[in-house]
Amino acid sequence: FRIGENLSNQSWCLYDKTGLHIANQEFAVFDAIRNRKKIHNAINKLVSCNNDVLWMDFNVDQVSSAGSADSGGVIITAVDITDTMQEKQRLRASEERYRMMLNSSHSAIFLATRDGKFLEASRGAETMFGYTNEELLINGRDHILINNEAFLDALKERDRTGSIVAEVTGRRSDGT
Repeated sequence: FRIGENLSNQSWCLYDKTGLHIANQEFAVFDAIRNRKKIHNAINKLVSCNNDVLWMDFNVDQVSSAGSADSGGVIITAVDITDTMQEKQRLRASEERYRMMLNSSHSAIFLATRDGKFLEASRGAETMFGYTNEELLINGRDHILINNEAFLDALKERDRTGSIVAEVTGRRSDGT
């Protein structure tokens, strides 16, 4: 199994996108060639003995000879999607760090739209205000945060810079 001239000096192991090792006889491209099938977007991770990683998107199309129902051959395309897959992995890791921070913070953290609808609230906000996460998201800013001078200043800052970190006063679920 050779990927290309520049990669043929190494042995490569195949893995599916879930990380499961694929034996050569189970490799979808080989199966498609043997059984005259088409495949599209067969994403596989290849790992060399040096632990170099290459992600490939394989496609196999059968080519018929003119006037014949028999397959005249196959066209195999392999697109290197390593950069895309690595970016997805970085994005997943960033999302996990964000979730961990949001779920472990004792502070009240809200991600909100400009009109005050909460998109996300931290566990600290649930504890601080005595609402469930669902109640916080349903009620939004106008029900929870008290509209005082500090709050209005924070909104002005948000309008000026695009985001804010501010200390504001809120109303707990018990009315205090």
